Amino acid sequence: MRIVKLVSGISLTVLGLFSCTSEELIGEQEQGDAALSVVLSVGDVSTKAIDSPATDDGYAIATADEIKVNDFYVAIFDGKTNIKIADKTIAATASSSDVEVVTIDSKPGYKVDFNDVYLRNLSTGKQVYALVITNASSLYTTLSGYDNYSDYVDEAKTAINTQSFEADKLAKAGKSDAVALVTGTTTTLTVPLTQLSARIDFGTISAVTKAGTGTSREEIEEYEYCSTLPGDAILDLIKSRIEERVIWSGDENLKKGSIDDDTWKEEDDRRENAHYSIWDENLSCGAYYDAHEPPYTWNRWWRRYERTCYYQKRLLIVRKKVVTYETETSGGSEGGFTPTNIAIEGINGKTNILMSGTERNKLASTPYLGGTIAVNTSFYTYEYPDEVPLKLTITGNTSLSTPGSSTETAVSAKYVYGILMQTRGNNGWSGAPELTADNINSYAITWYDDIIEDVTTTKAASTKAGGETTYVLNWKDLTDGSGNPVTLQHGYRYKLNVRVEQNDLQVTVVKAAWSEKDVEVNYGK
Repeated sequence: MRIVKLVSGISLTVLGLFSCTSEELIGEQEQGDAALSVVLSVGDVSTKAIDSPATDDGYAIATADEIKVNDFYVAIFDGKTNIKIADKTIAATASSSDVEVVTIDSKPGYKVDFNDVYLRNLSTGKQVYALVITNASSLYTTLSGYDNYSDYVDEAKTAINTQSFEADKLAKAGKSDAVALVTGTTTTLTVPLTQLSARIDFGTISAVTKAGTGTSREEIEEYEYCSTLPGDAILDLIKSRIEERVIWSGDENLKKGSIDDDTWKEEDDRRENAHYSIWDENLSCGAYYDAHEPPYTWNRWWRRYERTCYYQKRLLIVRKKVVTYETETSGGSEGGFTPTNIAIEGINGKTNILMSGTERNKLASTPYLGGTIAVNTSFYTYEYPDEVPLKLTITGNTSLSTPGSSTETAVSAKYVYGILMQTRGNNGWSGAPELTADNINSYAITWYDDIIEDVTTTKAASTKAGGETTYVLNWKDLTDGSGNPVTLQHGYRYKLNVRVEQNDLQVTVVKAAWSEKDVEVNYGK
């Protein structure tokens, strides 16, 4: 069975124009202004329209509402001093005179121009990076008053307060790596724009009357690559199994793109010259090692020394989804359970913008939020700074079962992790091969059957009052396959599979990525 992974996201492009004469020497400070254009493109890589995410068995990707950008704030920072050099607030993408509607790859987008950005104001190295925050209009005036990046990530100064989560108004944020501008070329900054909330999908509730004999079996339903690194608990286990000295994605020591190796004298050279190492761009998520760093050669056009470098080997994290099915043979069929009310307590409505590496949200709303939902709907919450107080109270009526035949039900699922080793050819990485049940054994994959994630099954106590039954589900009681608590992480979705069996509530929670599209920012020419 071929599994097609659908992802959605938001892309952003910043275009800048910098000019210099052919007589300029490398190392001298450029003079003059720079015109800066910001293009924000919003679109789903799939043409599939999903309006009710919780009803889709394929773990629905972000909806058109969830990727919507109503307003946004963008700031450009000096890569060494972290001082803000330019920013812009777009109060309404639909009507603002400062934004131009554009089309990028057949998707709708927005274009914003910056003028009078001076290269000479940048520190040595000419490094810049971008920060983007969307759908947080109450925060933009505060952000525009900041001068340094540290103010943006200080939770004591910068916080988003949400009283009611709406799918088309979800806050998102992202920050690019710092990249050195190279005169005469366009530099691309990649900004992973992430949902600041987590999404919980509540499906239907099925009632099962269990009797007679039963059997179970496991089936591998899909293989996939991890487009982002797993959480610390899983990643630390994987790292402990790897003997090679590797550098992981997101590590500041991982080399990519054009890197200025500083200015120094080549042997028998009378003057100092700039030296650049050109590394691979757009590296897939994983671990890299065995760097190839040849001698420098003279580039007459750029009047500098250059060399083409790359990592010769890499490890990509893969995982397989293993589902356990249970067959029940009985003279009784499934009973019925009709919910009359599903109440939620403990939703967190406060967050910082989560731009400090892998740190989690440190803020909590006072008081926590609550409400009610129906089956086949989704709701949202920000991360929690400590134990998750989220609680669902499900009230409904049960009905008797009738005679029937054997049925098979998926009762649990787990992700088993592994690594795939690849060697780079002289012409670059060939890309990650498609993983299917037919070819999975053709690749150098090491599976770690004891490293699992994303499955939890729990029973909640029930109380009866006549024909009505109430079940209480406390999120803090959920544990994964290793017995660890199930945290709620921003940028992920959690699908709840709920069933009633012998007057107990059973819940299976599967965690999956929500949106994973990177944001591209071009700055400089």
